[in-house]
Amino acid sequence: VHWREGVGLVDAEDLDDVQCGAVAAAARRVAAAMPACAPRLLAHANAMRFLASTTTGDVVVRAVLDPKARAAACGEDAVRAMRAECEALAAAARLRGVLTAGLGESGAAGEHLVGHDHVVETYTLADGRRLSYEHVEGFFSNPSAAACTFTLDWLCARARELRARAAERGARPGALLELYCGGGNHTVALAPFFSRVTGVELHPRLVEAAARNVRRNAAANASLGAAATNVEVVAAPSAKFCKRVLATKGKCLQKRAPEREGEGDACAEEAYDTLLLDPPRAGLDALTARMATLFDVVLYVSCSPAHSLPRDLCVLCKTHEITRMCYIDHFPGSQHLETALMLERRRGRQVADADDVK
Repeated sequence: VHWREGVGLVDAEDLDDVQCGAVAAAARRVAAAMPACAPRLLAHANAMRFLASTTTGDVVVRAVLDPKARAAACGEDAVRAMRAECEALAAAARLRGVLTAGLGESGAAGEHLVGHDHVVETYTLADGRRLSYEHVEGFFSNPSAAACTFTLDWLCARARELRARAAERGARPGALLELYCGGGNHTVALAPFFSRVTGVELHPRLVEAAARNVRRNAAANASLGAAATNVEVVAAPSAKFCKRVLATKGKCLQKRAPEREGEGDACAEEAYDTLLLDPPRAGLDALTARMATLFDVVLYVSCSPAHSLPRDLCVLCKTHEITRMCYIDHFPGSQHLETALMLERRRGRQVADADDVK
């Protein structure tokens, strides 16, 4: 729902073109409730952004305030009045949360939150598990529940293969390092197949969401319950984390392994042999691409198969070969296509040649 200067709220009929039914329905509720419940917010907002779950019906709304609104709404009394309006709007429009971007406590720059800053989405996997995730407003989340479920099923099938191979060798399952883990979508689904999982994510809010998603699903799924104790999510930039891994030749990862009672040095044998990458459209930086060659298996989910993925494969395929691959249409009707690959180390190949880490 957008505002036009001098016009006010866009007519609800314009929402007929909105493809997502959950967003369109929520937008109509907001449009109907705002004049009575939130006149101050209506006067100062430029636009309303919606995050909606198609599986649970949860909706979070972000009101984007006009920069001039800060002067008009400055002060504790004005902020309290704005908060009361947001609370009234959330109740009337049945919203899980309302955020006001551009106005924090006491009129300071920032954001104000009423309710929750996330929606909950639920996916049922092919193996029967029902997983629930918090998706935080303002960060990327998969817009297609069906495509997300397919991706999780594909990754779990690959992890199941790796676990079966380890069992055939009489070995313990290996460990998984996941970069760009976000809110832990893949982390949670894959945890039961590995001896331990370490996720790395840059933004603290997503790290917190990932930790909550692990706890949420551990309580509801017996298969994850025990594995959850071996899941760790680290707040760090990917490049900085990878630089440390390269500088220590992977030894810093072994220090992350908790020794379990009665198992002595057995945990040391559970090497981080699998790497999961789901980077932004820009793909991998040079350090991350080089670090990836340390791992026996690389699972790579790319949202740029025509640009950054071929560049990254020029590095990865010096030491690895593609053994599994699929395409996923996350954004039907657009030019964007996601690609999921499994790469395995070629026999006798070690880390790709590169300059020393600096």
